[in-house]
Formats: sequence, structure tokens, C-alpha cells
Amino acid sequence: MKIYAFADEASPAIDGQIAAMRRNGLNGLEIRGVDGENISAISLEKAKEVRRKLDDAGLCTWSIGSPIGKIDIETGDFAAHLEQLRHTLEVAQVLGAKRLRMFSFYIPAGKDPADYRNRVIDQVGEMLRVGEGSGVLFCHENEKGIYGDIASRCLDLHKAFPQMRGVFDPANYVQCGQETWSAWEELNPYIDYLHIKDALADGSVVPAGKGLGNVKRILDAYRAQIAQIATCTIAQLLGEDAKQFDNQTVTFVCTIVKNKIMTTKSNTLMAFTTVEDLTGSMEMIVFPRILAECRAALQENAVVVANGRVSVKEDEAARLLVEGVQPIDSYDPNKNFGMNRVERVKRETSGGGAAGYFLTVPARDCPEMHKVENLLCNIFDGGTVKVYFRFLDTGKAVLARHMAIKDDPLLRTELERILGKNCVKVQDIEQSAK
Repeated sequence: MKIYAFADEASPAIDGQIAAMRRNGLNGLEIRGVDGENISAISLEKAKEVRRKLDDAGLCTWSIGSPIGKIDIETGDFAAHLEQLRHTLEVAQVLGAKRLRMFSFYIPAGKDPADYRNRVIDQVGEMLRVGEGSGVLFCHENEKGIYGDIASRCLDLHKAFPQMRGVFDPANYVQCGQETWSAWEELNPYIDYLHIKDALADGSVVPAGKGLGNVKRILDAYRAQIAQIATCTIAQLLGEDAKQFDNQTVTFVCTIVKNKIMTTKSNTLMAFTTVEDLTGSMEMIVFPRILAECRAALQENAVVVANGRVSVKEDEAARLLVEGVQPIDSYDPNKNFGMNRVERVKRETSGGGAAGYFLTVPARDCPEMHKVENLLCNIFDGGTVKVYFRFLDTGKAVLARHMAIKDDPLLRTELERILGKNCVKVQDIEQSAK
């Protein structure tokens, strides 16, 4: 679990904020106030100066703690507010922030929030449209006095805008008379991160765990929820003991940071997807068939459950060869990630596996052979399975002595796609022993 800070509570000056984060062993902040100005009001030149200072200190900006959405739904100048949002997104780009905290408009005192629902939905939708393509995830925070002040209205917003995530603030709920545990149970599938704040019934803010916010219970549930799904963290896959995960099937919860979609030589699409969890970031490789199945889930800033086989090579960071991706809010632990995973489990539990791959290709020097060599030598290499080729133009059959690959259902699928099903034969260990 990562901890970031509203560092302007330690000092209004960015230099003082950096010093406070270093003293407390933190590596980033939700940036809100900088040298006496709100983050949404600073110039791009000032943002570049702040970025240089943070980079020099080895710190990052986790989120923009903006006031976007904190205007009166009746009297606020929404057009000017959208311009402020556009500028704030430019600031976010300079600072490298991938999240922007936002709100859902103050409701006039004494008025029924339900009377303003349609207007709130229209304006929140317009704000989200401004953010499209920015790579910044909009995160709605519950706040006293706005439309999304209690759990039911926050849920209404998230159902209307599933692309918008949530910031869960226990103290703000307490100040609205909302019981926080029931709010967590209702909203946790939509929550991206939490503010660690607590409050008493009279609204006064107190240290976390000293109020009515159920902070410890919620944090424990948050950890347990991830632990129930994930078999590892990204930090484990990138750490000193990463080799133990090589060729293992893993599952983890992550956020999609960036997709690089590429067209293969056979005119199909595959993706190199950067993801992050609370411990680090890594790259996933999504082959064409899997991409066709999971592309809707691979949206930037989406929180997903990813499953696949880990590939660890010398002098390279571990990568995940994806077998499936499911959105976290619709994740079903009883639903498998496709036949690839079923076949793998069946094979691993039965003690089976491949003894050799027998591949028929048109010629030693042909496009199909080049694609196959790329798969075997650069992605599925480092195993113990032998590879045999038969070339149709000469009729020769040879053992590829330089290749020793890892058997994997994804590899079989890709080879069949490139060469055709009849040109890919796999001899299982049990068959080899007979």
C-alpha cells in the first residue's frame, strides 16, 4: 500500500513540502497548494519549476488535488470553470500526474439535491468529456454540501459515469451523518484511493482511528479485498526474487497506465500495456486473440484484474504474457480467464506438458518463419522444450538446436494463428514416454 500526502498541510512552500515528505519517508504527494497558490491557478512555467524540484528530490505527483467541481450549481460560472479544468489538465501533464480529484457542485442551502440531479449529471459529463484523451483519471471525492455528499448519491454518479473513479474520505462522510462502513460496502468497487481522515459526530477532525470513520476497519477490508484476488504484487515480480515467478501464472490488481497498440505483419493488433499497482509498474504483452477478447477492459486509467504467465529474462524487467483481463468492478473470482488458463491448470495438475513442438513452415527464409522465430527466441525462450521444423520447399526436417522454449497455451495459439492449426503439432510428455 502506498501513502501520499497533502504536503501543503506541512508547509505552504513547495520546498518545505519536499522537506516534510523526505522527513516522513514519503515518495509523492496529492498536490493542492504551491507557494500560496492553488494548484489549478499556477502557471505552466511554475508547474515546470515544481516538477524539476520534485524530480531532483526523487518525488512524484500522485494526484492533482484540484477544486474542480467546487462551485455552486446555480450561480457558478461553469464556462469559466471548464477553462480552469483545461488549464489544470495541462498542469497535470507537466507534473506527470495521472489522477485529478474533482467534486460534484455545491447545492444551494436548504434545497433538495434531487432537484439538481440532471444538471449535475450534465455538468459532470461535460467535465469528463474535456478530460477525454488526456490520460488523466478523474476521481470524485465525497464532500459536505455537494451533490455527492452521501453514499447513495456518489453511487448514482459512479453508475452514470463508470469511467470516473472515487476518492473515499471517511471524515467527510461523518460530517454529513453518513455511516462510513455501509458507504464503503456500497462504493468500494468504484474507489481508486482513500483519504486517511477521521471525525467526531460534531464534525471536528481528529487523528485517524480516533473518530467515527471506521478507518482501520475500512483499510483492513481494502487490503483483504486485494489479497483475495491477487497472487502477487508487481514489486514482487520486479524484485530480487523475481526469477521464482518465471513461467508461473499470476493474478494481480492493477491500473492501466498506457497502451501501445501495434499492427503485426499479419495485419492483426497486439498491445504492449503498461500497468501499475500500489507497489510498482510493469509491462504486459497482449497477443492478438487475447486483445480481441479483452480490449474493452484495457482502457487507460481502468482498474482491472490481470492474469497471465510471467516472463523473466536476464538483464530485463519481468513482463506478463496476458491470458485475461477483467474490470475490477465486474470481477468474478469464479469466472476463469478463458480456456488458456483451464488448459494450463489441467496440464500442471496432471503433471503433463510438452516434450517437443513440431512446426511446418513454407521455407527457412519466409515471413512466417521470421514471426515464429521472434516468438520462440524473444518471448517464450528460456525453457526446456525442443523445437523441430519441417520446410515445405525442401522437405527437410531439422531440430532447432539453438532453441529451448517454454510451453504455453498462448504460444500454441499464436503459432496456430501464424502457421495454421495443421502445421503445429505438440508432443506431450506422456506421449513421448509411451
